[in-house]
Amino acid sequence: IGFVGRLHPQKGVEILLEAFARCHPEHKNSFLLIVGEGELQNRLEAYATSLGITNQILFLGSRKEIPEILVSLDLFVLPSLWEGLPMVLLEAMAAGLPVIATSVGGTPEVVVDGTTGYLVPPEDADKLATAILQLAENPELRMNFGKAGRARVEKNFSIREMVKKIEQLYRDLLALKGLDA
Repeated sequence: IGFVGRLHPQKGVEILLEAFARCHPEHKNSFLLIVGEGELQNRLEAYATSLGITNQILFLGSRKEIPEILVSLDLFVLPSLWEGLPMVLLEAMAAGLPVIATSVGGTPEVVVDGTTGYLVPPEDADKLATAILQLAENPELRMNFGKAGRARVEKNFSIREMVKKIEQLYRDLLALKGLDA
């Protein structure tokens, strides 16, 4: 299980640790990789210790080889409290990973709940743990979500598609002003 991002209150990593701890009794062979650095590093490490899960968590710090890390994971989790359009979810989905993310900001635009992964409410460790367990215990579902996520990124978020959408937006705005494109 992996997380990539800043170790900042916005990213909800404490909730992820709590959810992972709830999964721990059933999945003692699971590991959580936390990639990133930030102001909460020491606090998160201390919290992991208090939860008794330090043997199953690797705080990797800042890394440049994110694509290589992503392909080594079985699933990706982004438990943010708020977001814009989270590029890391697009990267994870492009790597063929099923994703679990909180339903905040632009995340529902990226993740199709029940198709490419799961959307859970922010700050809900119980629902996050349930989603993690569902994917951890179902390799076929992980594979299906991963394939669907990759196809979604290729179809809707490729550079070509993004340029088309921006061009259409400009055309629509020009049309509103009565100007032809």
